[in-house]
Amino acid sequence: MKPLTTRQRSTSVLLLALVFIFVAPIILLYSIGYRLDDELSLQKTGGIFIHSDVANSSVFLDGEYLKDSGIFVRNTLIQDLTPNKEYKVEVHKEGYQSWIKTLFVYPSIVSEGRVLLLPSDFDRREIYKYLDENKIATSTPPSKIQLKPTNSEYISIAALFASSTKATSTKSVIATSTIATNTPLEQKSDLQIFFESLSIDDFEKLPNLIVDGKEVSWLMKGDINLYWIDDLTSIPYYYCGGEERLCIKNITLDWKDDIIRFEYLPGRNDVWIALTQNGVYAVEVDGRTERNIQKIYEGKKLDFRLTQNDRLIIKEDTQFFEINL
Repeated sequence: MKPLTTRQRSTSVLLLALVFIFVAPIILLYSIGYRLDDELSLQKTGGIFIHSDVANSSVFLDGEYLKDSGIFVRNTLIQDLTPNKEYKVEVHKEGYQSWIKTLFVYPSIVSEGRVLLLPSDFDRREIYKYLDENKIATSTPPSKIQLKPTNSEYISIAALFASSTKATSTKSVIATSTIATNTPLEQKSDLQIFFESLSIDDFEKLPNLIVDGKEVSWLMKGDINLYWIDDLTSIPYYYCGGEERLCIKNITLDWKDDIIRFEYLPGRNDVWIALTQNGVYAVEVDGRTERNIQKIYEGKKLDFRLTQNDRLIIKEDTQFFEINL
């Protein structure tokens, strides 16, 4: 093979150097997340991170199958998405109600969403009034005369429903553990200062008041009012959205039907259990684009309570049912 001339070698080195000069930056920019948009200008990509509690569910992005969540690693990270646009994320699993969310993707930011997948049909157990001679729960009274409930579980559940729906629920402490009085030597709690800013003095009488960390919620005219009472540095993702990614401190659930009662779904601070005239539903706090609402129990003249150990009890007329969440 005839060796290259000095001129040919110099030309080869120059060409390789030019290729390196032009290609290396492209490879570097690609590796750190930059892409060319439709106008051939560089932009930083974004991503979507989906939290999930349910294994083996199918994830779709803009209608195209993406992957199945694993048994152990159930979350999904979708990277290198073109920013400044919305993506429709769907999560499906046989036997479960689907979760659908449209999320806006921002440059250099991972948008979050938390999947709500509840069974299409819940297992339920009736809590009977009576115990027979073998101490087995039954709906049959021991005699025509003895009609008072004899099942202690039924009696305790009935007492739970006899409690007021306006009771304050405190899931965790906000700042000062007790509400201070107006004496100069005592410091007001964040909770008291917050309600004073809303010109609400006797806030403990608000219907269905729930205090959960830095979040406070209650019912007002059939709607759920939720407030974040801390600064924006630690505000949950579901308060922030839109093209400008603006964060607000107040979320209102204004449903077509008045909400009669609500609690948080056990294990979740971003899902409410809401009672309406038509049934009991799980409702996302996250109101960015569509809000997922999933059926728990439908019917008329219902009520529900959560026990101290987070058992969901539905009351239908005089019957009580425990729902297996």
